Amino acid sequence: MRILITTPTYPPQTGGVAEVAERQCAGLRALGHEVTVFSSGSPLQDDAASGIRRFPVSLGTFPRYAAGDWLGIQDPQQRAAYVQAMADSGADVVLTHCWQAWNTDWLMDAQPDLKVPVVLFSHGTSVNTRTGRLGWLRRARWRAYAWWRMPRSLKLVSAFIALADHVDQDRFLDVALARAQGVPVHVVPNGCSDSVLMAAGSVGMTLREPLILSVGQYTPDKNFEAVLDAFLRLTQPGWRLALCGSSETGYLDHLRARVAALPRDVGSRVEFHIGLDRAALTGLYQRAAVFAFASRTECQPLVLLDAMAAGIPFVTSNVGCVASFEGGWVADDPATFAWRLSALVADAELRASVGRQGHAAALRDYQWSSSIKRLEGLLATVVAASSVDAMPTKNKVSRSSGMAA
Repeated sequence: MRILITTPTYPPQTGGVAEVAERQCAGLRALGHEVTVFSSGSPLQDDAASGIRRFPVSLGTFPRYAAGDWLGIQDPQQRAAYVQAMADSGADVVLTHCWQAWNTDWLMDAQPDLKVPVVLFSHGTSVNTRTGRLGWLRRARWRAYAWWRMPRSLKLVSAFIALADHVDQDRFLDVALARAQGVPVHVVPNGCSDSVLMAAGSVGMTLREPLILSVGQYTPDKNFEAVLDAFLRLTQPGWRLALCGSSETGYLDHLRARVAALPRDVGSRVEFHIGLDRAALTGLYQRAAVFAFASRTECQPLVLLDAMAAGIPFVTSNVGCVASFEGGWVADDPATFAWRLSALVADAELRASVGRQGHAAALRDYQWSSSIKRLEGLLATVVAASSVDAMPTKNKVSRSSGMAA
């Protein structure tokens, strides 16, 4: 198949969407398919040999994009160039990532004129998310999107993919809308890190360091401060906390200031890591005995899947579909989060038992090879159905009856 993947971000950009799109691209190519990627960035980053084309989308973050979209202040040349590139791609199918993103919305605006089947891969929505001081404003800004654009887009796609069989009124609102419209929901989960999974058996739980690991972006939504608060309530001596993010931010400065104000013997046990490569991060997953994750909003976080792959028991806030994960505990409030973190820290046998459950679940349900094979099968079905729909009526009848045309 000739597959076109469109995604708002792609490496070297960071984040879960970029990582998933890259894994899907590599996996589908390994299965023998011709894959092209359209994403944001400078055209100087175009890589014809790798099939990657960048579009200089200047709308910035999703909230600014939303304002530009509804106020009609987008650059029409950006949109026209993107749509024309779609039309010229010769793709058999388009796999587009994300709601509330230029790459999907501009594609949907051009449908059905492009005459190519589209599969929408959802990473969840944030139309009802109200994190932060101006969360209510963000929610109000996106309401029209949920009322009009999302239902319309669901009618235009050939297949809709969610990360989990889960429904709520926040990150999985799109699944609720799809079911309300009678649109089938196909589930293709994320996968865990192959390197973490392979390394998991090299360190037994009883040999791990007294280290609590937390991984994410250094932003208020990831809520590292709640992890720090829970760590400071521990009564067990000798434990350390490692916080990992991809870049310097104002929120990281705030966390550093808090730690600097702590007594020296406490603050010295908190580590900040920035921009670790995959090998270094895998090393931390091997060393850590507990994983703590207090994000305010998530869909299906990759870092928790990696904790499961590593056999590390986790404590997490109750976000997205994480309540269905094996290998850890969910906490609905800060007090419960701190109590459950303390319970894991205090009991090595409990950590080993819970960690084994997560590792088994990662092997069974969250390997990239299985997810990409499932994705390939769905894309092939969509392409086959599209080919039949494009046939003259006589040929359609002949094929369905098993008779020669």
